[in-house]
Amino acid sequence: MTENDQSVMFNVPFNLFDHYILKGFYKGFNIYEEKIPKFSKNIDIKLNLFDLTIKVKDTLGFPPGVNLRPYLTSSEMFEKQELSPYYNKCGTYKFKNLPSAVYALHLSHGSFKQEVNFNIYSEGNSAEIVFPAEYFLSVELLGSRGVLLSDEGKNIKIYRDGKLVVESLSQREKVSLPPAEYKVYVESGGKGIGIDTVMLLNDKEIKIVTTEESIIPFLIMILTIIFIIQITVLFIIKRISLNSFLKLLAMTFIVISLVMPWWVLNASTNDGYASKNSEMFLIPQVMIEEVKYDDTAYLQLATIPEVFTDFLGLLLLIISVGFVLIGISFLPNIFYKKRFYKLLISMSILFLIMVSLAYYFGMSKITEISLGTIQGEGVLEVILPNEETVFMHSTWGLGLGFYFCILSAITALFAGISDFVRKKWLKNFKK
Repeated sequence: MTENDQSVMFNVPFNLFDHYILKGFYKGFNIYEEKIPKFSKNIDIKLNLFDLTIKVKDTLGFPPGVNLRPYLTSSEMFEKQELSPYYNKCGTYKFKNLPSAVYALHLSHGSFKQEVNFNIYSEGNSAEIVFPAEYFLSVELLGSRGVLLSDEGKNIKIYRDGKLVVESLSQREKVSLPPAEYKVYVESGGKGIGIDTVMLLNDKEIKIVTTEESIIPFLIMILTIIFIIQITVLFIIKRISLNSFLKLLAMTFIVISLVMPWWVLNASTNDGYASKNSEMFLIPQVMIEEVKYDDTAYLQLATIPEVFTDFLGLLLLIISVGFVLIGISFLPNIFYKKRFYKLLISMSILFLIMVSLAYYFGMSKITEISLGTIQGEGVLEVILPNEETVFMHSTWGLGLGFYFCILSAITALFAGISDFVRKKWLKNFKK
């Protein structure tokens, strides 16, 4: 094998009655095949080699944002090879020292493939090509609690390499874009409320968590506090029994548990430069991560296994069943049979055990992968949105939602016990 103007020496035995054939191959082409004269000691092989420069753009006029795997082939090759280019990172590919031939340029990404033919017989070979690959991108907006937001007053903008490529996009509207990395900004009233970076390699629907807060959890908390005050007053003035008061209180605690986080993580750097907070909710079944630095908040949905999301849905169903069971006890006396209080106590205990053990076990499996335990503290390595790595002192554990659920079950249990004590007292009194 030789390169450029190098030479190679062969030592072969002299054969007076036969001849040798010299074959030369270069980049898959048979460039020389001749008989060697018997008394010849030197053979020169001269090639005309040319360069091919290809400038590729996508449908937005940008250099490709992904690797298009460009290569050349030729039907004139003796042995098929894929010739690779040099790349200058500006969408320009250069194939050097090509023999004269007809070539096919191949570009591909995913299911998109493009082939362009070139005749290379002289100097100055160049071309510009538009690679047509595009994928659909749509955006769904969520509030800071993971609840779906309305479109009213909001605008979505998409940037690439610092340049605006989509000026206005509605929620769930599909836009077709070339494969690349994009930054998606969400504005409301001229103020930024959300940002996300997406690498568009296929059709994708992304969810952006914004800083816009829902008023519903706040209203629920206010209404439940008012309700607790009301039933407390009614109990004090003896308008409702202790049993009814405890059952109403248990149902109220269940409602509160559904709007409070069930698991939380709080972390911050020693100098207060950055912080991270994570909260898991049952409605909806999501974990929201918030990272703050440079006085800016960045929110996103944490990645959790789909099987665990389904598990949270099942847990919500269990809580709902418990809520209904407590409510059944307020129905007419047809349900107040001899053993009803035993059923209420049994179901309350079952409610407590199922919720606490199921959630504790499931969440332990999730946290032991990254944190080791469901509750604890330590130093975590956190990557900020600007790709800077910082170390934060962190604490994590079960949230108020979990404890309110447990409290509701205990309260329902006491309601059943009070019912049992009341009936036993009445029975003894009649005797």
